[in-house]
Amino acid sequence: SPEKVIAFCEEKRRRGLKLSWEANIHATYCTKPMLEAMKGAGCRQINVGCESGSQSILNDMKKGLKLEQIENVFAWARDVGIERRAFFLIGMPNESEEDMHKTEALVERIQPEVFGVTIICPYPGCDLYNSETMRDYDWSKTDEYSNPYWRTKYLTNAELHQWQERLTTRFSHSLAWHNRVLQQQQSEDGARS
Repeated sequence: SPEKVIAFCEEKRRRGLKLSWEANIHATYCTKPMLEAMKGAGCRQINVGCESGSQSILNDMKKGLKLEQIENVFAWARDVGIERRAFFLIGMPNESEEDMHKTEALVERIQPEVFGVTIICPYPGCDLYNSETMRDYDWSKTDEYSNPYWRTKYLTNAELHQWQERLTTRFSHSLAWHNRVLQQQQSEDGARS
């Protein structure tokens, strides 16, 4: 809760602890006073699971997150001087080309200092895992960056990878380190072809 975060920040300042830090936050539970307290206590970056720019896809995720909340958090953090990292996850079962364009537009609006995008990887045990159709996946070659299997109702696996590449290219000035590594590997693979 914002109250607990603010209490933590006040205690950190009261003790004179100068160590800078960053935090993963859920935009639904964030307030501007909370971010102000975090900045005053040495927080240098927030990491926000934005996931999608499509409200219908956010609803499918059952995360309880609204686009307006994401936009508010990124505006507030910019105002108080905290860097902002945005995590996006593509490939929800009902995700379409239109949803992908909405995600791209949201990234453009919030302008995060650090941007990352992954593809859903339904590991055994998660809600999207299907033991009948996925039991033969080679999990040693599958992760949320290079998933060769996953597709949506409207997008093939190749199209998801094209969108991942499109987004990492478009926002290459602010890529998270793992997306930079992936982009470099793709570039090297293209040069070898």
